[in-house]
Amino acid sequence: MPTNAAYHLGATSKPMPMVYVDPERAVTDEQLAAVAEGTGLNGAFIADVLSDALMHERCGFHLYRSVAGRTNNPILKRRYQELGDETLTHVTVLEELIAAVGGDPGYVSPAARGTEKLDMGALEGSFMLSGSVDLMTQELMMLNAVVLAEAIDHANWETMAALGAACPDGPVKDAMVRAVEQVLPQEEEHVTWARDMRQRMILLQAQSKAMTRVGATMETMVARISSMFDDAPVPG
Repeated sequence: MPTNAAYHLGATSKPMPMVYVDPERAVTDEQLAAVAEGTGLNGAFIADVLSDALMHERCGFHLYRSVAGRTNNPILKRRYQELGDETLTHVTVLEELIAAVGGDPGYVSPAARGTEKLDMGALEGSFMLSGSVDLMTQELMMLNAVVLAEAIDHANWETMAALGAACPDGPVKDAMVRAVEQVLPQEEEHVTWARDMRQRMILLQAQSKAMTRVGATMETMVARISSMFDDAPVPG
């Protein structure tokens, strides 16, 4: 079972040809069919999609906690912490949504297991090069992981908005619309900030000879990183 699935709290999943699930934790598509009941949607598939989105939000929280602890830029550190706090709220909103449409927040779909591997790979990739690349490249790799995470987050919530619109009037539609109204505006801000900040970091480095000067000390590099973005405008 995935590490983010809280197995010790009773997480469930679907057995697959190469995935063993304890019999008391195993669920079937037939059992999941009651999710989003009365909407005409494929309940088992909706359960899988929502589980996948929830896993990505959980992994996103771990990513922000990690990069906030490793960046040398106080502006980025503060922002990563803020985004991490908002992402944790999104986890709660999704858990409540899943319960509201008749699902189990502890259910881990096959797609969610795949997403966990994908997201953990991005997180690992942001720190496995430590010591083999310069500090600015390390900062960029962390920001790249954030851009990737937020692009998927934004796509997930746009899809949930479309699913809500496809539902007939009723409690399922109301729950989806309510969740999307809480989260999608923040996700739009998150993905825009991540893309803009990545562009800003690249432009600042491209325009700074100090960042490429041979023989620059570690202290000089850290000081430069810490002062980046103070006065530079965000690219439009």
